[in-house]
Amino acid sequence: MPRPSNDVIAAHYAAAGSIRQAARTLGLAESTLRKYAKSDPELAGIFGTPPSPDITAASKEAEIRELKRNLKQLSEALGKREEWLNQVIEAARVPVTRPVYKAPDRDHNLPERSIVLPIYDIQYGQLVQPTDVPFGKGSYSSEIFDERLKAYVDRITMLLQDRARSTNFTELHFVLGGDLVEGDQIYPGMPWQLQKDPVRQSLDLRVKLSAAIKQLIRVAKEDLGVEAIALYAVPGNHGKVGGKRAGATPTSYSWDYLTAALVIDDLREEPVDLTVNESAGALIFETLGHTFLTIHGDELKGHAGIPFYGFQRLDGKAIRLSEVIFDYGLSGHIHQPASIPNGSGGEWNAQPDWVGGNNLSKHIVAASRPGQKLLIVGAKQGICSEERIYFDDRRARHKATIHRVRKTK
Repeated sequence: MPRPSNDVIAAHYAAAGSIRQAARTLGLAESTLRKYAKSDPELAGIFGTPPSPDITAASKEAEIRELKRNLKQLSEALGKREEWLNQVIEAARVPVTRPVYKAPDRDHNLPERSIVLPIYDIQYGQLVQPTDVPFGKGSYSSEIFDERLKAYVDRITMLLQDRARSTNFTELHFVLGGDLVEGDQIYPGMPWQLQKDPVRQSLDLRVKLSAAIKQLIRVAKEDLGVEAIALYAVPGNHGKVGGKRAGATPTSYSWDYLTAALVIDDLREEPVDLTVNESAGALIFETLGHTFLTIHGDELKGHAGIPFYGFQRLDGKAIRLSEVIFDYGLSGHIHQPASIPNGSGGEWNAQPDWVGGNNLSKHIVAASRPGQKLLIVGAKQGICSEERIYFDDRRARHKATIHRVRKTK
């Protein structure tokens, strides 16, 4: 058998990882290879240098095996997070009974309308002290939220009962638009402003919000005769576990998603015809032939500090992504109510918030007026009525103190 060239021997040595294994693959005795090396300085140099681990076939196979192990571990970790969420929901599940509602007689000659109730930016669990807000124009706590939630249900009920005299309401759509609870990792120092940790927030808000929605469902069924009820939910940025610094995490790894899932579970015996908890942050629903894109609003990128430019920029991208030319966009996040037309018939509808001024107001010297909206939709006109639900009394608003060293004459 002729002596293999040094290149062939080197290749076998690199693949095998040892002189003994290289000799076997070449069909030679190990002593023969070592004999060649004694008389050939080049071959001796090859044997004197250990095979590079990043070029051997064995090391590549080992690297692939390691990557597969890592992928399996990551997949198991993600699965455990989903399993953890399901365990929390199951542990928090409470018994419910199926209610019986008696629908009233309706006048079908009246114009048909649907109801859209956006519920955005509750930020339950946030604690706002007047001393932390410029001019003392801000105060919020779980106790204040309780008062505002009661006022919300009472005023929605009053408005709908009043409108029902001249309207045939057929659909009711609840839209939970994110930032339902206040996380603790969105910006530095955030835990300082919390009255409750996110776990307690989710469990407490679940009870309160579920009770309020059930009360409104009763009104819709018994007082208005609504035929179909739906509830949709998208998460906000404040509910993301770990915030932006967490990097890529499952979209369901969110306190908002968990809270919405718990609320939906509480409604399982209610006459709710459709529930959607969309963790990816955007969904489209239809009512009376009109389509609504629903997002939280942190996706908006404004210009020169003006967020409304962001609606125009997002509109076209959302149409491309969804491949649906939606009629309306619902959002929150900016804590300011707005109705912004876009072209012929398109419109963005921004929602106010439940909190009002907080400690962040000192950075922008601005504060929102706490409230929510009630939207009424007609088949021909689209959104034909927009009611504001305010949580403060404008006549009793806190005025800024004017400091004077001398009394004015």
